[in-house]
Amino acid sequence: MNRMLFAMVAMGVTAFAPIQEASAHVGWGNRDLILNAENMIDNGNDSTRYEYRFGSVTGNYGWADGLDYDWGNSHRVRFTKFEITNPTGALVDISVWAASELTNPDTGEVTTALGDLNPAITLYKGVGEVVDYGGTTGAHSLVPASSFDTTEFLNADDLGKEGLFRALHDVTMCNTSGQCGTQAYVAHAGEINDPGDSISLAGLFLEPGWYSLVIGGNSHIGIPLFKNDFAGAGINDPDGVRGFHVDLTVTAVPVPAAVWLMGSALVGLIGMRKRVAAV
Repeated sequence: MNRMLFAMVAMGVTAFAPIQEASAHVGWGNRDLILNAENMIDNGNDSTRYEYRFGSVTGNYGWADGLDYDWGNSHRVRFTKFEITNPTGALVDISVWAASELTNPDTGEVTTALGDLNPAITLYKGVGEVVDYGGTTGAHSLVPASSFDTTEFLNADDLGKEGLFRALHDVTMCNTSGQCGTQAYVAHAGEINDPGDSISLAGLFLEPGWYSLVIGGNSHIGIPLFKNDFAGAGINDPDGVRGFHVDLTVTAVPVPAAVWLMGSALVGLIGMRKRVAAV
């Protein structure tokens, strides 16, 4: 079943939750939806479709786990990224679906995975800085890095949190060098226990800059009862590795259209403020 959900833009959703650190990290190896795409198709009219075929995630519950009170484990979802380089922004369509074959963008080697993912997705603005971790620059170009349990930061057990993935909020992480950064929630598509094998966001107007698309399973089945599950998404994980593919379509927006899009968004925001004031 192909489920199409349009973008839901965030307006103040992060004001209700404190920013805290927990054990988590994100790596970007072979996860650039544009640079690591298997195919790039010119659709004409300044529109390009990028076909990414190397996505996998452990378990079928990572995104759903990011909805609850103790947040979720960033190792159970998959962070991918892309950059909008057009100076006036772009219109973006994103489709994600379950897949059992994964193609390594470096070698072309095809591996198999479980193809039963029930996907849900969240889009964030920003991906953090490339940092020097363990003496190897870029080994973990994180969001913006990992806050392992050290004396510099509160640990996950004290917080009662997992790996700091929040499906409907900003995501903030720090590393042991004290570098911190935030990815700002933009939009999401998905709901708990949707049996569909695909999900989409359509018609997003995105300003220039880096974005993270986070993919995970929407099933509540499998969420650990005890929130100390920090295991990485290894191929031998007993929960099973699920595969997914992503199609990212980027349409450059010319200057007049970009001005109109940003202007209409501002008018909508002003109208919302007036309605709130009238209540």
